[in-house]
Amino acid sequence: MKYFEPQFVTFFEQLSKNNNKEWFHAHRKDYDQYIKDPFELFMIDLIDNISTKIDADIDLNAKKSIFRINKDIRFSKDKTPYKTHRGAGLAKGGRKSNHPGFYIHMNHEKVMCGGGSYFLDKEQLKAIRTEISYETDQFEQLINNSKFKKYFGEIQGDKNIRIPKEFQETHAIQPLVANKLFYYMSDMPVSLITSDKLMSELMKRYKVGYEINKFLKEALSDVLG
Repeated sequence: MKYFEPQFVTFFEQLSKNNNKEWFHAHRKDYDQYIKDPFELFMIDLIDNISTKIDADIDLNAKKSIFRINKDIRFSKDKTPYKTHRGAGLAKGGRKSNHPGFYIHMNHEKVMCGGGSYFLDKEQLKAIRTEISYETDQFEQLINNSKFKKYFGEIQGDKNIRIPKEFQETHAIQPLVANKLFYYMSDMPVSLITSDKLMSELMKRYKVGYEINKFLKEALSDVLG
């Protein structure tokens, strides 16, 4: 099924050049017709597919998963008021949750998706590092899976320079234990937005990435519930 018209792409092309309230308000009907409404419909169907076929724990409310188009510019040097993409975060508890999840990002340049754990406090980070230490072989099988490498390449994230003593032995075997966050991303061509293959391509990636998310969920089960 095709969800988006070419106007989805052209709207963000124009917004990137006219990122101001006057332009946005003048094109509000276009935003509602070609961006807001079809993206919500798409997310409803995507969540239904994921929850019934792969991950029953994700929040079923599409609106709780979709990020606002408005930017929070209070503490930013960039005062342009709008994001030049449409995004959503799928996880137990919705986009604001600390549970491992999946992110989708679409605009005039590309389709991007990925997942993992991005915002981690000290307790959560220690829990993941402990799981990697206990289950190093399993973790390495997941990150070296051929489909994971095909779609996502590798686990990304900033690293600590100093590693706690309890994880130094593991670090010699698996350097990713030094990460401060654990995420994976996949870029796809912008032409996919107006293709009837958009849903199937995202579902393929969700299924592969979910194996990493399951590992992270298990690691965080005691601290997040």
